[in-house]
Amino acid sequence: MLFRSNDPMRNDLGEVLSASRRIAEVAGHLLGFTRPLAKVSSKIDLSERIAALKPKLAGAIDLETATPEGVVWAYADAGQLDDAIDSLAAIAIENTTEVARLRVVCCTSRISELVESSPLQPGVYSRLDIQAIGKGGGPSMGVFESILPAKDTQAPDGPAVARAYLNVRQWGGDIVFSSGPESGSTFAIFLPYAEPDKAPEPTAHEDAPHPVSEII
Repeated sequence: MLFRSNDPMRNDLGEVLSASRRIAEVAGHLLGFTRPLAKVSSKIDLSERIAALKPKLAGAIDLETATPEGVVWAYADAGQLDDAIDSLAAIAIENTTEVARLRVVCCTSRISELVESSPLQPGVYSRLDIQAIGKGGGPSMGVFESILPAKDTQAPDGPAVARAYLNVRQWGGDIVFSSGPESGSTFAIFLPYAEPDKAPEPTAHEDAPHPVSEII
């Protein structure tokens, strides 16, 4: 059916088509969250991931990175973890005013007791903190509650943050968000801890050096 440009039904039809497209978009996002999203985890070096993302994260805001002397190993998918760090860094900055710098650090962390609403069991985890240092928006911000696309396409990507949260949980970890007026906003990513690679066993001749004859 064709409508003239001045036909009053033309605008109504445009609204119907626009609503239909949005419903299809929302349905697609909902279906995406009903099936497994996380790729199979593998052993990765968190210090290496931070170094790889440094050029991408460094922009108008000063970037500070810190890694321990020893390598911090964890189980995750490298590509999806990179996407998660990128998305969470953007949200941390968005939720912080007077941002001085972005701080990304990794370490190992021990959880001694069960925490309500968290699947983490007591034990050792590999931890990656993403902190926007400035004035935070307060602890009540529900950053993981929105799984529907924002009406404003320039707004932070809610589905990307929710996807990061679901992926980390499927790997056996968790993401904790904290924010305060003077402490900025921080995402702490807890990942299953991976044992460091063992050093190669010494060969027999290295184990038992040749005797040295004493010359009298």
